[in-house]
Amino acid sequence: MFGKLEECTSCRAPFDKTSKEHAKTWRVAVREKEQKVNLYCPRCWNNTMELIKEIENDYRVQLERGSESSEQGES
Repeated sequence: MFGKLEECTSCRAPFDKTSKEHAKTWRVAVREKEQKVNLYCPRCWNNTMELIKEIENDYRVQLERGSESSEQGES
């Protein structure tokens, strides 16, 4: 599964297997069910984490608004 980790899955930046910096900063995401391994450079990983945070915040706001609406409907 780990044999062909040569570039970032997202932006296709080359992964230098001899670089200690790359080994320490690049991220590997393993999807066992699909038997798939994805490799991400630091920039793409950080962008993805920021997007996930935004989605989580938006979802939390929607949930809070929904519970406020249902509480007002009960009054």
